[in-house]
Amino acid sequence: MSTRRPLTPGAWWRRGAALLTATAVLAALAPAAHAAEPGTGSLAGVIRSAAGTPLAGTAELTGDDGFHTSVRTADDGRYIATGLPIDDYTVRFLPDAVSTEEAPFGYTARYFIDAAFAEGAEPVEVLQGDTEGVDAALRPAGRVGGTITRAADAPQAVVDLVPSDMPLPEDPWYTGIALDEVDADGSFTVDAAPGAYTLAVYVATEDGYDIVALRDVTVQSAVQNPDVAIDLSGGLDVTLIRPGGAPVTGMEVAASAGGGVTHYAVTDGAGTARFTGLTPGTYAISVVAVPDGSPFSVLFVRGMPVVSQRTSDLTSELGDPLGEGWRIEGATITDDGEVLLAPGPVSITLPDSVELDSASFVFSGDDEDQPVRGEFVQNADDSWTATFDPGTRVDRLNLGIRQEFDLGLSAQTIVRVARPVVPHADRLTDDTRQGVVAGASVAVGAAATVSGLAPNEWYFAWWFSSPTAGGWLRADASGALTAPVPAGITAGAHALAFVTTDAALAGWTPITVTAATDGGGDGNGGGNGNAALPARLAESGAPAPWPWAFGAMLLIGAGAMALRRRTV
Repeated sequence: MSTRRPLTPGAWWRRGAALLTATAVLAALAPAAHAAEPGTGSLAGVIRSAAGTPLAGTAELTGDDGFHTSVRTADDGRYIATGLPIDDYTVRFLPDAVSTEEAPFGYTARYFIDAAFAEGAEPVEVLQGDTEGVDAALRPAGRVGGTITRAADAPQAVVDLVPSDMPLPEDPWYTGIALDEVDADGSFTVDAAPGAYTLAVYVATEDGYDIVALRDVTVQSAVQNPDVAIDLSGGLDVTLIRPGGAPVTGMEVAASAGGGVTHYAVTDGAGTARFTGLTPGTYAISVVAVPDGSPFSVLFVRGMPVVSQRTSDLTSELGDPLGEGWRIEGATITDDGEVLLAPGPVSITLPDSVELDSASFVFSGDDEDQPVRGEFVQNADDSWTATFDPGTRVDRLNLGIRQEFDLGLSAQTIVRVARPVVPHADRLTDDTRQGVVAGASVAVGAAATVSGLAPNEWYFAWWFSSPTAGGWLRADASGALTAPVPAGITAGAHALAFVTTDAALAGWTPITVTAATDGGGDGNGGGNGNAALPARLAESGAPAPWPWAFGAMLLIGAGAMALRRRTV
């Protein structure tokens, strides 16, 4: 506790140019009627303007032990508080609202000595039987006004003037000295004592308040200071490009921050969809309304930050539906971005990324209630792997991969996939050959040349009698392809069947596989006439048709996403 005695007028002036003063209390302020109670003391003084004009108002006194009281001044600005427990007190002076030639915006509340906040106040010690003199000399306030431009769905904003040498409070209402709620039209007015300030704009959140804009301002006494104009909205540019940098034009992009509000923009000639006037926050970016027959699949990016007075950029490269370095064991990735799965379990590997915290997957059909879900496991080399059995799912298939990055950013890719399904052997009849032709024979370890298929289409080859996978094959511009004889196929009569990417049986052809030492046919011999099916065909189930995956996935991954901020 500080030790103080009542000050004489001469002692006060020796303290220098402080505006809040402690003076000796005149006898008139402490008449006999205010004799001190045992164990108590008093405070008395005068509230004046810096020019000496008496000011009516209130003096608030708060003791260190929690005792609090307030007293009104007389018309001449004088006050006295008696019966105060012995303690150190913080004294705050609150002048009544006035508008005079000297102070058109009134005077501002201050703590003794000339402090904006209690933390900067000098405590006043009240002693037994003493009357401590504490005066105030308040300066006229200056006014700061302006306009806050916000999005229509923006939360309530509050403007607070905080002295430049003080930290910004987390809650603007903590100070309650120089702040104002922004009106519906965006206007605000704040009155404050002369000095240097930080004008902070707060917006309400679920957890309290966020500071979304800062300005340095200097308040001049008794004048209307220059207006401050702040645009709180932010922007977002989403650029879609193809491998090599060519822009993707005319693609609709959606940006949503939740709450049922979604913004839409279409990519321009540079491949950029521009969003302006967005409320600051975290957005989900999606491209889902892809045209029929489009090579693009859906894109989801969650956690994209939009900052006040900035434009965030997101660039996504199109092409390979898998991110750079991603790998699906045995899958065939076509030039058009199709993902064609191999038979059996699916194993997916993602490369190491410093920003990647976790990854998960969902594999399902369009109308399935119980999809296969799982988490990626990080390997010793920091790559991530997930393996699962797709089961017998053969309807419209989706493989969703979600990556969780640091700073709250996540990216979800959804790829339409196809998986090979064995046709029923009893469907291989003369009526289903569909003009598919191969050579009469092919040697073990060689490849058969097949014609009569649709040009440039993909097919999965199955070798019968026991169905053996021959892999995904693509016909050339003439509708022909070469089908290698799989390992394990023995010499004898066989059937070679082809299934399209939409699960239809495209046709089949009888073919004889000869021993490698026989010098048998190279697959180019005759075989155009009707032929009987091999005598024995293995029993095999044939699930319902499945579709192939359309689409080049919009890639969001390490090296494919660029985020930067620039001033609007």
